[in-house]
Amino acid sequence: MNYTAHFPFLEKGIYLNTASIGLISNEVHQTKKEIDQRYFTDVFQLNLEEDEIINQVRETVANCFGSQKELTALVPSFSYGMNALAEALPPSSKVLLLHSDYPSVNLPIESRDLQIYYASIDEQLEQNIRQALKTNAIDYFIFSEVQFLNGIILTEDFLHELKTEFPNLKLICDATQSAGTRVFNFQNSPFDAYGASAYKWLHAGWGNGFFLFKEELIQVLAPKSAGSNSKVYKPDGPMRKVGFLEPGHWNLNPFLSLQTALQLHFETFGIENMQQEIEEVSHYAFQSFKKRNVLEKSVSKRAQHANIFNLQLPDQFLDQCIKHNIYCAKRRSGIRVSFHYFNTKEEVDQVLKLMNPLN
Repeated sequence: MNYTAHFPFLEKGIYLNTASIGLISNEVHQTKKEIDQRYFTDVFQLNLEEDEIINQVRETVANCFGSQKELTALVPSFSYGMNALAEALPPSSKVLLLHSDYPSVNLPIESRDLQIYYASIDEQLEQNIRQALKTNAIDYFIFSEVQFLNGIILTEDFLHELKTEFPNLKLICDATQSAGTRVFNFQNSPFDAYGASAYKWLHAGWGNGFFLFKEELIQVLAPKSAGSNSKVYKPDGPMRKVGFLEPGHWNLNPFLSLQTALQLHFETFGIENMQQEIEEVSHYAFQSFKKRNVLEKSVSKRAQHANIFNLQLPDQFLDQCIKHNIYCAKRRSGIRVSFHYFNTKEEVDQVLKLMNPLN
């Protein structure tokens, strides 16, 4: 597959920064231009079509991720949706978070009147979570499936085990660093809510995301956000089940961009092929970085890992990467690199080659 034909930025060098922001494809760029042109020249008709357009986008999201259409919410970002969801949690709920998880996961919970407990992210992460659940009778475990700093992952197998051990536990997942990297079916998953911004691994650009819900979670929520668009028939009618996440008009540009990006991702490229490519290059990178001893102990001692790595190297390594057109980012204690379906083992080797003078 010639990915450069779809993502012209790849001609500039080696892009290892998808964990920060995904590239924009020619297809998404064209969609953005077309919808803005329609808004400029045919706004009356476009306004009439808004509900049908959004209905089609929602159906595309539901089909790609195996969710029920009526329980699929379209949001401008994960952070927006997480705050509305946090506000809807029953008062004094017991919530388990992970220390140093992404701020948009933890801050919405920490800023509300909820009983909060924490588990540490280290090589014993799963044991830490189990211990916290056993000790504190947790109602909700809210977490990132893949950690943004270093790619530590909580697998579905482990999370299914938690649901069996703690049948009343609800799992609310931030999938911003994982949605679009593997085959996924929400209905068959252990998650009760699964939300993501789509500007990273799905390459949909800014301003779009989604939340998927199981009916059992919706039934216990007490939403406090609402608007005309929350109703089945605006401005009247009953409230939609996910209407608390969609109180007002949608911006058609980012959501049509999301639809185009999903079609490219799941139909043109194929999620099964993409998952295989991601796993192959990430496994090669994991083993290579472990041999160089540039990973955190909490990462190197784990059996499974995702496609994000925080290399424990000085800031000058980032300067060297940028000098050689290898695009990555500084994150806390190291330099973060992340691998997508268009990255190759040869590109990993280019990163390793730059390490020679440094380690």
